[in-house]
Amino acid sequence: MVARKARTTLWCVVRAFYAQAEELRNPQLAGKPIGVTQKYLIVTCNYPARAAGVGKLMGISEGLRRCPSLVLIPGEDLTPYRAASKAISAVLQRFGPAQRLGMDELFVDATQEVEARLRAWGGRPPPGLTWCGHLHSGSAPLIADSRHRPQDLRAPPGKSAGRHEQRQGQEAKQEQQQQRQQQQVQQVQQQQHQQQQQQLESQEGRAEGWQLEDERVLEAFEQQQQEQEQRQQQQQQQHQQQQHREVADDALLGQPWQVSATQQPAAWVARLMVGSAIAQEARAAVKAETGFRSSAGIACNKLLAKLVSGVHKPDDQTILPPPEAWAFLEPLPVRALPGIGYKLAQQLAQLGVATVAELRRVSLQRLTATLGESQGAMVHGLCRGLDPSLVRPSTAPKSITVEDSFAGCATWEAVRAVLQVLAPDLLARIHEEWHERRRRPHTLTVRWRSKGAGWQRAGASVPMPLPGPLAGPPGQKEADALVRAALGLLRQQLRGSFDLSLINLGATNIKDEGPGPGAFDTGAFARLLGGGGGGGGGSAVIPGCDTAYCKFEMVAGEDWQLLDGMESGITQVVVSVYGVDAWGRDVIQGYGSMHLPTCPGRYELKVRLYKPRSASPLQAFLSWLSGMPAEFADHRFPAYGSGREVTRVASGGWVTVAVNMLTKDMGSFGYVDGSGRDQAPCSRVVQL
Repeated sequence: MVARKARTTLWCVVRAFYAQAEELRNPQLAGKPIGVTQKYLIVTCNYPARAAGVGKLMGISEGLRRCPSLVLIPGEDLTPYRAASKAISAVLQRFGPAQRLGMDELFVDATQEVEARLRAWGGRPPPGLTWCGHLHSGSAPLIADSRHRPQDLRAPPGKSAGRHEQRQGQEAKQEQQQQRQQQQVQQVQQQQHQQQQQQLESQEGRAEGWQLEDERVLEAFEQQQQEQEQRQQQQQQQHQQQQHREVADDALLGQPWQVSATQQPAAWVARLMVGSAIAQEARAAVKAETGFRSSAGIACNKLLAKLVSGVHKPDDQTILPPPEAWAFLEPLPVRALPGIGYKLAQQLAQLGVATVAELRRVSLQRLTATLGESQGAMVHGLCRGLDPSLVRPSTAPKSITVEDSFAGCATWEAVRAVLQVLAPDLLARIHEEWHERRRRPHTLTVRWRSKGAGWQRAGASVPMPLPGPLAGPPGQKEADALVRAALGLLRQQLRGSFDLSLINLGATNIKDEGPGPGAFDTGAFARLLGGGGGGGGGSAVIPGCDTAYCKFEMVAGEDWQLLDGMESGITQVVVSVYGVDAWGRDVIQGYGSMHLPTCPGRYELKVRLYKPRSASPLQAFLSWLSGMPAEFADHRFPAYGSGREVTRVASGGWVTVAVNMLTKDMGSFGYVDGSGRDQAPCSRVVQL
């Protein structure tokens, strides 16, 4: 069972991307074993190096021991790789909407291009058009290319899951069909022989004195012959229909496109066959215009296209017919399915599940009870080849980040040294974004991970300290400003001793330069919440989500005059936290609300988050299929009182927001806020 068979999805991957980029930058390296390094690791290597035993994420010393002639190239500077990635993306976008998931990986939705070509050809490919690439058989053996990435599948050495094996399988099936047809003919001949024997016996019996008239015997015999001929014709028709169905199901695997009035393959055959031709054209264009070799997977959805893409890498493509998808997924480990990480695989292991076949035997009700409604529905669909997500064309980035990890960072001198490395890289990308799209970030975000904290990160933000123009080249003064702002923010957040294993520097809240009249300045309110004017930043803990970002909305009472929001009560700020799931979709992670204090001062507000739950496991599964998980229709709903008692919610995480509250002339409106001339502003921590 595979959803959305009418779509044609391509997954294009440039294998050994960094190494290929270095070969193109220095053609003298062609054919030599190359390893691209970052710190003490070989992050990637080309195929001559892999043939010598060098692997990704291998230590440099071990790589040199296995391959003494290995050429090591530092890869800390990602600038040339980002430029190459944009060039590849620009080529592939000509063949359909492209969604870039990494610098070397893109989805392409070729559906419109396929349909346009089929319409031009009268609904079917022209005679002589063949499959471009390898047609994969679900029973073909596969192995994981790397223990770090079980989803990277390939054919075992010396094996192929392509057209040759498929043609052999088709010839074997045709031979079996011919044998069955011969057996049926023999059965018909035996039946005719038995009827003739019965006729002779009846005639002999009449000669011996049986009381049967000749006319009645002849009529019965003729009628029996007619019935036998009808049965034979029906059997031949059924056999032809079955043969045609088998041809349609097998999709003429490995054979040129040859159809007649009596042989009409399934509709998806035409779409995938044309899609394979488009994929070959796209890969050829990438090679001709950028120099990069690539592999591709062609299937009816993103899940299957991605998994099958590496079977014949690094410079070939593989098509997965929908009838083969069920058997293709069945033996895979659950970790091979996109969206199932280490923790989720451990939860499934507690259910006795290690492979897709075992996962299929677990009911939807049990999965949702163990994993939650959203994840349970997702896993239930993935193991069946269901992927409702569409290719979303890559848009302007919501954030720009750089980061570095290390064994330990326990002094402020070490923190400053890390920031001095990260800041110029971030600054260069900020200028690049401005030149390409005229967009400027307004917030500087710092995230860090403490040693021994697992994968959990904390973060805070301040206004971006780059008020000047971005038209010129990046300057040292700008980089120093970023370092000072980030270091000051970390000093506010890290009180006492610390030992960090990761620091991430990001530019967020990116807007088009020069908003038009009437544009809402969210930066001013972000400075209010984020500690503008001497306040500190905020932080958050969202279980299972490392890509969270916040939206906010004001809801105020009738006694307050605001630009937005009309509801009784003291002014509230509604926080909506979103995250990006495994398919690149923005999914609600939680809602929360807080009242703005009426007393001036600095407040640290800790807002507990919750999110709505589906009414049943079936609704959860359907919402996952549609890509629309449960969320409030009105995002201001958390600030209201009515309707809350009948809403099913689940708690999850919290957000801490620092607010600097200032008031003016409150007494003239009859409000006493405690801000006397001789009274200092209060400072407190409030948990909501």
